[in-house]
Amino acid sequence: MSMLSSFALLAASSPASARPARHLLSVDAWPLRARVELRDASGRVLSGRAPFRRVVAAGPVRVTATLDGHRSFKRTVIVGRAAHVTACLDPDDQLVRCRHILRTGWVPKSVALSADGRQAWVALLGTRPGVEVFDVIAG
Repeated sequence: MSMLSSFALLAASSPASARPARHLLSVDAWPLRARVELRDASGRVLSGRAPFRRVVAAGPVRVTATLDGHRSFKRTVIVGRAAHVTACLDPDDQLVRCRHILRTGWVPKSVALSADGRQAWVALLGTRPGVEVFDVIAG
């Protein structure tokens, strides 16, 4: 009988009925005002214009951004805490592709790429340090 009581107590305190974790996902776009659609792990679809901020279920979230005259942006992100995505939508006729939009220090003056193309060096005016180094692949 004591085993039955213990089992009933454990079953009653089980987190099976707990709500899944939810986190804030922010989506910015370049150019601004792109249409954004999120499909979260629960299957819920949320849509609006960038900048777009919504609370989504933890897990994989499919992010899609579109704008007339531009290539669409599609990426799946794994959300396990508050997250941010910047969607680059290149014009249809543009030859080069946007890889990352980097936030730099005050008054960026110029950018130089390393010989192997793996680093971007940004010279800053009026700020210390005077140079920031970015990993081109990771952003």
